[in-house]
Amino acid sequence: MIRRLCALDRATLLAGALSLALTAPAASAPPRIGNNVRVNAPQLPSPAGQLGRAGYAVASSADSREILVGWDDIQGMCGPPMGRACPAPSPPGLSGIAFSVDGGRTWTDLGAPPTTAGFMTGGHTWIDRGGADNQTFFVISRARKLDDPSPLGQIGFVLNRGRFENGTFVWKDSQYLGPAKQGDLWRGPTVSAAKDGSGRVYVGLSNSRTMCGQATSGSGQIELLRSNDGGTTWEGPVVVSRDETYETFAKDPQCGARGRFQASPTTALGPFGEIYVTWQYGPPFQVYFDPISQETPPTVAFGFSRSLDGGQTFSLPRALANVSSLAENGPAGFTKDVMNDTPRITVAQSGPHRGRIYVTYAASVREVYCASFLYGPKEYSPASSQVWLTWSDDRGETWSPPAPLGPPLPAAGVKRFFPTVAAGPDGTVDVIYFESRETQRTADPGDLECPTTTNFGYFKKGRARSLVDLWWTRSIDGGEIFSPRARVTSETSDWCAAQFDYGGVLFGNFGDFLGLFPGAGRTFAVWTDGRTGVPDTYFTTLGGPTR
Repeated sequence: MIRRLCALDRATLLAGALSLALTAPAASAPPRIGNNVRVNAPQLPSPAGQLGRAGYAVASSADSREILVGWDDIQGMCGPPMGRACPAPSPPGLSGIAFSVDGGRTWTDLGAPPTTAGFMTGGHTWIDRGGADNQTFFVISRARKLDDPSPLGQIGFVLNRGRFENGTFVWKDSQYLGPAKQGDLWRGPTVSAAKDGSGRVYVGLSNSRTMCGQATSGSGQIELLRSNDGGTTWEGPVVVSRDETYETFAKDPQCGARGRFQASPTTALGPFGEIYVTWQYGPPFQVYFDPISQETPPTVAFGFSRSLDGGQTFSLPRALANVSSLAENGPAGFTKDVMNDTPRITVAQSGPHRGRIYVTYAASVREVYCASFLYGPKEYSPASSQVWLTWSDDRGETWSPPAPLGPPLPAAGVKRFFPTVAAGPDGTVDVIYFESRETQRTADPGDLECPTTTNFGYFKKGRARSLVDLWWTRSIDGGEIFSPRARVTSETSDWCAAQFDYGGVLFGNFGDFLGLFPGAGRTFAVWTDGRTGVPDTYFTTLGGPTR
């Protein structure tokens, strides 16, 4: 069975969804931004290596001196099990890790984390710090079988634990976490670790369940694993939001062919033991067994649920917003077949707004969808997209009206996406996001200025260049007013010019989300940057002294 999203611009506005309202009056200008520092080692092209490092995750010690960063690493395609004819990394893996012991000035590329139980890391890395000592780093990635290069070789997760010791980072152990039912598929891992010495650790995931005898045919069920001993033993998973495909259509002749995607969960812990989860809910889909003509409505919601009993039970899921999806409205230079609508969540642990929940997301200014032939050309949409924030002071019972975090947009040509939020120890709220200026360099609007082959083999008719920068804005009053935004990147990346080795169905050239972690006196940001002509993982500090 093939689920297909496709792209054709539609000018109809989603009723009542988005306005291009002016942002609120600005607070003071943002503090200083540190140097942009590449954290991965220099890359080598084929046959010496593979090009592509997509930055995802960052976490630091309590004093902000020791920092760990993770990314998707295309070098892991070399050698077995992926089979490309280039020098294989040791250990094998599709996740890369680097560390710094001087606050991010200099970096050491460690390569892939250790393998375990016949699995290597498979990318989409997430990192947090916690444990009973508050000094353990939890690094979770998708898991891939060491002897299976097929898409079905990705089943569960690899969890690695490590610590900083004597000026270096040391791996302590590795374990495999996977579904008990054969044919289920765990995706999109996130890890959240308590920092109160309790040893509580939580892993959020989306489970594509086996239904009607077909492996991984479900549309996604949001689940949570929990550990009370720092990740040594695990309980669950507990269902956060049930797979509605299974619940609604299990008896339908086209079982598993209709429903709403549930994917990309992110988790956050509150200061009073709360566990909050938000995720992508949609777009809805209906797939016919004729693979030639398939269409998906272009709306998405953002699910939310909470647990007040340590992750044993969760509240009835609710939708925080219903907006136009980014699925088919990515930049011209974005190589994934569809773009994820990943919301991000954080909770203020201290300060005057302690316990306040913040959620960020992005949305297109209008619907973007179509039907197309399998492996045929994909139309490119120039429609703009905006980034938004909403917050709650009552554990998610009620929410503030969504507020735009960027300046007013034109109807087309400016795409903002991957908004990521973090709340600092002093109560400040930081948000970073990508902005792509979709720029035509010729007078002919029909020119294919950025012809792009996507990860499922579709050809995207990119009629513009994607000139991308990372932007930052900060609030010091709990999210009521944000500062004028500041450009984080010191150089603009042309995503259409960056060389990238094809990652199959696994990876895109510039990732799926950004990394942001609140440190002591400053916040740390990680992103994928193409300024050198290849996608590299970059790091900087926001606020505090420059680096």
